[in-house]
Amino acid sequence: MPVLYGRVQECAELTAVIEAAARSESGVRVLVGEPGIGKTALLNSVTAHADGFAVLCARGTPSEARLPYAGLHRLLRPVTELIGGLPAPQRTAIRAALGQEDGPAPDRFLVSVAVLGLLSELAEKRPVLVVVDDAHWLDAPSLDALAFAAARFQAEGIALLAATRPEPPEPFSWAPVMTIGGLEPAACEQLIRARSGGPVAGPVLDRLITHTGGNPLALLEIAERLSAAQLAGRAPLPRPLPVGPALERAYLERVSALPVAAQRLLLLAAADDEIDAVTLLRAASHAGIDASALEAAEAAGLIRVSETRVRFRHPLIRSAVYQGAGLARRRWAHQVLGEVAARDDRRAWHRAAAALHPDAGLADELERSAGRARVRSGYTAAAAAMERAAELTPDDGVRARRLVRAAWDRWLGGHADAAVGLLDQARRAAEAGGRAGTLGEIDLLRGMIGLRGGVARDAYQSLVSAADRLGPEEALHALTAAAEAAFYAGDQLRFTAAAARIGRLGPVPGERAALIRAYFAGMAHAAEGEIAASIRQFRTVLEIAGRIDDPDLLRWAATAALMVGDDTIAHALPARAVDIARARGAVTKVPQAIELLVHSELWTGRLAIARANALEGLRLATQTGQLNCAGHLRALLALHAAIEGDVRTCRERAQEALARAREHDLGLVSAVATWALALSDLSLGRYGEAADRLTRMAEAGPGHGHPVITVLSAPHYVEAAVRSGDHDRAARALAMFRSWAEAVQSAWALALVERCRALLADPAAADGHYRRALELHAVSARDFERARTALLYGAHLRRQRRRAQARRYTREALEIFEWLGATRWAERARGELRAAGETVTDPEGEETGALTAQQLQIARFIAEGATNREVAARLFISPRTVDYHVRNIFAKLGIGSRVELVRRFRASGTARV
Repeated sequence: MPVLYGRVQECAELTAVIEAAARSESGVRVLVGEPGIGKTALLNSVTAHADGFAVLCARGTPSEARLPYAGLHRLLRPVTELIGGLPAPQRTAIRAALGQEDGPAPDRFLVSVAVLGLLSELAEKRPVLVVVDDAHWLDAPSLDALAFAAARFQAEGIALLAATRPEPPEPFSWAPVMTIGGLEPAACEQLIRARSGGPVAGPVLDRLITHTGGNPLALLEIAERLSAAQLAGRAPLPRPLPVGPALERAYLERVSALPVAAQRLLLLAAADDEIDAVTLLRAASHAGIDASALEAAEAAGLIRVSETRVRFRHPLIRSAVYQGAGLARRRWAHQVLGEVAARDDRRAWHRAAAALHPDAGLADELERSAGRARVRSGYTAAAAAMERAAELTPDDGVRARRLVRAAWDRWLGGHADAAVGLLDQARRAAEAGGRAGTLGEIDLLRGMIGLRGGVARDAYQSLVSAADRLGPEEALHALTAAAEAAFYAGDQLRFTAAAARIGRLGPVPGERAALIRAYFAGMAHAAEGEIAASIRQFRTVLEIAGRIDDPDLLRWAATAALMVGDDTIAHALPARAVDIARARGAVTKVPQAIELLVHSELWTGRLAIARANALEGLRLATQTGQLNCAGHLRALLALHAAIEGDVRTCRERAQEALARAREHDLGLVSAVATWALALSDLSLGRYGEAADRLTRMAEAGPGHGHPVITVLSAPHYVEAAVRSGDHDRAARALAMFRSWAEAVQSAWALALVERCRALLADPAAADGHYRRALELHAVSARDFERARTALLYGAHLRRQRRRAQARRYTREALEIFEWLGATRWAERARGELRAAGETVTDPEGEETGALTAQQLQIARFIAEGATNREVAARLFISPRTVDYHVRNIFAKLGIGSRVELVRRFRASGTARV
């Protein structure tokens, strides 16, 4: 192995990662530095010393960046025999991605989970070292899959080292970065002396370091070109020195020293960096280049030829050869390769690169090539092909359609900004070509992008505009998304308008359309105050929901269940949606369903699992670019903290959510975050602040408030307003909530009506209302509100000097709060008990309180009977990581078997998980 000069610290850090992996502690490092800085040398050095490891290597190349999963194919080729041990959906997806079998386009996240499973399976036998060089040239699907897997490495014993030019690829933006800088002067001198074999004068060394920044490759290349006299300071140095941007020129000077035939052959090789020796020789023969030119290029040390590949000694040489050639010579190379390429895709790419004028036939070929890439979830390659196809398309209307398809591919590949730019081009072409339908597709995609990550009301306008230009089925899709955008914004007028338009659409067959129509009819009735009619429509939604397995539709149905106050169904439907999405590997759908699932879990006492689910949803939403969904989950985490009584976390989460809400007109997010802050104020006895917050939220317009949250938070507003002396506003808020509660006849809602009436009543009449409220709470699942009612009743009884009765109800509240883990509320109950004359001891720790959020989720699934492999599939982590967490769970809980774990969870409050 070559000696590495001046890299002691870097080698030590990488060695530590390797040694940790040998102890089953996984790790990731991304080496970032300029070309030639020594990243590859560091990787090679570490790889050579990874004794006992299974080593998997891949290197990104510019041409393969367009080929979906080319990097994974190269990386996983030595271990493809392990694919058969993966779960069926993962096995099918990875085989389709690697081209081992035909099938529908694999979901890119399911492929990512398969990569995680495959590496974990390999690590069962011995530690694994994954080395990815030139990661910036790795194809996007492969890069996403590796980043997804690496983010979940924990206890498998896997080390992943990736080298990239600045900046790190977006999928690895989370990973620990090792910045590889220039060498120190002493190391530079050692390097140059080792190459030149002679002395280096001080001023010469200073000049070289100044101009190269200590770049080892640049130093070595210069040392090869300078004479001993120049290095020793006896002869002047050339001006300018061939470094930095001039480094490519240095390579070209070496190339120009070769015979013309060898230079032409190198250009052919540079024009297709996945070219093999047979294809290169065939292209050379077709161009009249003698085979001896290949030997000359090899002898110059510029390329290396094996039976299967032709490789340049360094990627910069390839870049210099290709970019140094003029446009005419590059076109010549692509024309030759387009005539001899064996594969349709490569032939089309080369012919397209050589084309100077529109060519409808060639554009058709590229579109077919894009379709083949799309089948393998190669959205980046498909987008590039469609963009070039659009450039070669003479007809404006067809060009617009292809640009729209390219935009969809860019968006699905995670590049929303690029998609928007393509849509702008498509709109100009569609307007010139008179394609109204294409204009509708443009507005639809722009609206979908805005719905998930942009300004909600802008998304609404685009989606409504799309519906005007599309047929009934596509218009239903657009209007449903428009209504969702309006719901996010809290814009009741726009939501009602979209619902009305859905009702006027032409017939669309199927239960999907029937459910959507019933849902929006119900919402329209609710907006008009026709609660009974809305409840009938929502019941229809819930009846249809029992027969479908579409996560999106189950989310709408779960909202309908919330509107009728049915906590059981409101929890079951999003839980089913999450399970279906996980089973299908549809990771993008999981956080959307989790939004509704967490809302249900918060109010029905499932606090621990609600937090775990919300954190998982937040992580997945952020990873998949669904920033509006992420904002809502942050607001729900703030609400969770308010229920638990964690004031600081509530404030932090709420501020994060409100910042996103302000930027994107997310009235739902703003309202939930405000509700969380108000509930936190109530826990601290800050009644005036709570009332003010909820008043501003109720009076805020679209983008800042939300009518549904105004209704649901009304009981808390009544309490805050009464305590701060504003009985009139409290009474109006109660009247609004009471009309809805009596229409839905939900026990928990009617209980809160009675509690509010007790707060507003005179002391003599309050007793009956509190008792009736507690009777209703007893048949509902909302134990947090039951405890709060008991606490309020206990305080009322204490003020009436009925201390024995007060202690009974306050003690009940304390027990529930402690069981739920609502620490600040429990402390308030203890204070109330002391005021009622009872001695209260400090609480004991919750049996499962020591578990992390992820450990709690794992324990929950195991308590339900899932195997480690099944838990891994649900949470998108590896079985080995699950095993690692199970051992820690057992240690924290002081148990030794799954049977004990099941018994513990059923016996404790977490059984409600």
